[in-house]
Amino acid sequence: LYQYEPNDINHLKQDRATENGSQKMEPAKQSTESNNKWISFLKDLYSGAAQSSSYTTRACEPGVCAPLRYFATNNNAEQNEQSPLYYIEPNLDSTGRNGMFASIPSRPWHESSITQLDPYIENANDLVRTTMERRYNDLIQSDSNSNSALPKFLPPQFPQWDRSIHKHIVAPDAAIIGMPPECCPTNVVHQHLTKNFSKDNVLSEEELKDCTCRSPRNYPVGNNGETINRPTATLITAFYEMSSKHPRKMYEKTSQQLLSTADPMIIFCEPGSTWVQFFTEKRQHAPTIVVPMSVEELRLLQRFPQETFWKKQFEIDPEGTTHHKSINTKLYLLWDE
Repeated sequence: LYQYEPNDINHLKQDRATENGSQKMEPAKQSTESNNKWISFLKDLYSGAAQSSSYTTRACEPGVCAPLRYFATNNNAEQNEQSPLYYIEPNLDSTGRNGMFASIPSRPWHESSITQLDPYIENANDLVRTTMERRYNDLIQSDSNSNSALPKFLPPQFPQWDRSIHKHIVAPDAAIIGMPPECCPTNVVHQHLTKNFSKDNVLSEEELKDCTCRSPRNYPVGNNGETINRPTATLITAFYEMSSKHPRKMYEKTSQQLLSTADPMIIFCEPGSTWVQFFTEKRQHAPTIVVPMSVEELRLLQRFPQETFWKKQFEIDPEGTTHHKSINTKLYLLWDE
């Protein structure tokens, strides 16, 4: 949330006049040999000549081998609208670190183009949204081009098989809030910082209105020893209300500490639920995107049926007869995804 591409300012109005800020993007500049290998692999994958989800057991010293990554093919007319196929990166070496995608960036931008965003400028929210829209459209363009050439950016990775998560983040109902940021202290944060949870350990009305970041921050130290007076990470979380171990009131109470942090956040929740308003109200002080997205759209629910696969997970859950006795089995896929 604290980053943007410099040309966003110049093209803000122009991008809004186009389709979601999309840009014409050329296919990735790859060698003819690499493109031919990729196209050959896709043909083998669709025909069944290549196994889409096979893997080789590897014996590696700690830290030598990389985890196997499963990618998804595109779902379009050229593939007869079949369900996407998952596959392991082609041409991997024995460590899993060097394959056909070794030179492809995983993020839809070039690191050298990143400039820190000043969250206090008037159009900070518009700049964030425009940048997200551009990056989303660049991903879509890369996926579209990948049927005839090696993709410019990495394809969707399991459990995702498309860009639906990105689509929801840039959707009009996703709220970008918390800019300019404030650092007003809260009693919840104050009690955690002082490690005193007494009812008497509260801030005065004057202290509660003090928005000058009076609470200490655990920001990292730079390479030259200088203090980095800003967050360097964005927290991603989700909350969907369903039968669980604890009542709603407990989650409203215990979430206060996390929601009081000054770090940027992206929060997924059920559209039309009271949680959309709850998170929006609690995160007015710091850069935040509240993303309404139905739990029914989660890939692990669509790919693995709740009435069979996730029910089986409940049956083998060692806490199924105790702490998890009355939970909704959708909780398993939330924990996983």
